[in-house]
Amino acid sequence: MLLLNVLTEPEAGLVLFLSILWGIDRQKGGRYLYLLALIVFTFGMLRHVLQIGPPFWNRPELMLAEISGFAAPNMHAALALAYMLPFKRFIRTDLVIPTFLIVALMAGLSQIYLGLAGPIDVGLGLIVGSMIILLWRGWHKRFGKTFSQRILGQRFWMALLVPGLLTGVHLLLLNFVQQIGYSGFGNIDQELHWRAWQIGYLNLATNVALLAGLGSSLSAESVRIGFRPTGQWGLAILNWLIGFSLLSGASYVCLVLLPINRLLENNLTLGLLSTSLITYLLSFIAVYLIPLVFTVLGTADSIAEHKPVISLNNFSVEQAN
Repeated sequence: MLLLNVLTEPEAGLVLFLSILWGIDRQKGGRYLYLLALIVFTFGMLRHVLQIGPPFWNRPELMLAEISGFAAPNMHAALALAYMLPFKRFIRTDLVIPTFLIVALMAGLSQIYLGLAGPIDVGLGLIVGSMIILLWRGWHKRFGKTFSQRILGQRFWMALLVPGLLTGVHLLLLNFVQQIGYSGFGNIDQELHWRAWQIGYLNLATNVALLAGLGSSLSAESVRIGFRPTGQWGLAILNWLIGFSLLSGASYVCLVLLPINRLLENNLTLGLLSTSLITYLLSFIAVYLIPLVFTVLGTADSIAEHKPVISLNNFSVEQAN
């Protein structure tokens, strides 16, 4: 159950979908990454507003694992559905829905077993997750091709508009629940509640930067770089080694330069801004700069009109003739 819990964390989705993006299918990988960001943002918002703690807050004997934030709706069942999407074509058509449901329910049961969520939390998460995935698929079928044909400027501003609107909704809902005096159901330990409330703001800062970073960087990469994996497994594995090494190194440098935990303890506002900056920067590195490295090294193709190169003079992207 602990392993299943780990495999349905957002970090596992980042690894899975970045692997698809870098080594298998750029278009699908980018779409899956954006779906992951949408799910994480939506669930973070709902949890922050509903303020429902995990079962072990009231019944410590249930705890086999621990989370410090709010618990409902439970996100793991929704993420399990999203993580099954790349494998859909390997499943018989008549078994797709049953297989997806079984995997999602197993993820939900792991949360119940570990004392991290109740049946209602899991059921609500499954419903919300299914709705997000269906809306995401419907949007791509109806508007995806039209959107991809828009100029870079329009796509870039729309990529920033979506998280901006969602952030506005998030803050309006928080203001509403504060105005009516709502603070969750039942008798909740005030220290745990306050810590979870602060984590809700930290998640908001992270999620809005992730959504904005992925959307804007994917749009810019499709025009300026146009990288496409070759489809060769040897080059795919090489890309994964290069990509995750560069991303891990960039993460380490960012955390050294901006120690988030220390900043959050000393100045919450500065800590939240630093969190947003690091998340946006790492998103840009993952889906723009690393694909640029692949095309320069020749481990991936480029459909751009001119081959992208990196200028060592000003560290900017230029177009080689």
